[in-house]
Amino acid sequence: MPQIGGLEVWVEMEGARLEEFGIERDDTSNTVTCWIPCQEGKAFRLGMVPQLPRVHNYTLSLDFDGTRLDGVPHRLIPKDVECSFLKPHYIEGLRDTSNACSFQFGQVKLTDDDAFLDHENLNLGEVKLKVFSYDSMVRRAVPRKSKPITSLGERVVHERTKKGLSSSASLGAVTLVSGGDRGPAYLTKKYAGLKRLGNVVFKYRSRDILLAKGIMPSAPQAAPRQGGADRIKQEESVVLEDSDSDDVDAELSQLKTRMDFLQSKKRKKSSRNSSLTQSTKKVKMEPKAEPFAPGEVIDLT
Repeated sequence: MPQIGGLEVWVEMEGARLEEFGIERDDTSNTVTCWIPCQEGKAFRLGMVPQLPRVHNYTLSLDFDGTRLDGVPHRLIPKDVECSFLKPHYIEGLRDTSNACSFQFGQVKLTDDDAFLDHENLNLGEVKLKVFSYDSMVRRAVPRKSKPITSLGERVVHERTKKGLSSSASLGAVTLVSGGDRGPAYLTKKYAGLKRLGNVVFKYRSRDILLAKGIMPSAPQAAPRQGGADRIKQEESVVLEDSDSDDVDAELSQLKTRMDFLQSKKRKKSSRNSSLTQSTKKVKMEPKAEPFAPGEVIDLT
């Protein structure tokens, strides 16, 4: 999982966390980069949790495809506010005075218009979270300026320069916020000791593109079902292969100790049985010869 400045960050798509691939860190720019699979039309959000012990107050900024987003709520994570894997911090959309919308994966528009050949696509296909820390903050209420949620605009890419780019980060449908207008004023914030800690960049592509480029490993093919003894042997093999080697060694050691104990017990029992047999065995006695009587004649013919 990517982390910057003690803050662990991930992306969820419709409630399920997306696995990251090819995580890299650039210490020069304090930027962590990774790849994630996306799907057009699916809503997504960013989740984050500070590592323990907590040492920073965090404030965040978000870019989609190189464009900074305004109106992002929940950008603060003070260190005295509960935040854990049981209760993560989420950024999942935009909000204005009375409306809100979620983040959503969209699709770029391809064109053969050569006017778009020179357009920069450097940050297209990226969700970038900028992470800052601060020592203290002062809130001040100022008159609210109406800033309605606006579309991020259609991402247009020339067919010859798309380089595997087919997805974009966009906004979902705008919905009315419960409670209506939030009032004539809003809070502006003034930070003391503001410091940039770094960035986390999620490069999103469709699953097919990640597989084609070898960034995402192919799923292993399921083996044909077998029955009887062959299936039992296969399942035993899978268990052994999936088990941790230390656990296997420990189990083998326990089995060897048990076998040594049973063999010793067997030897002792055999020894006792042998002794008992010898002690109770009857000795065959020869019949006692009678002595010759005086004057007795023995016929030897």
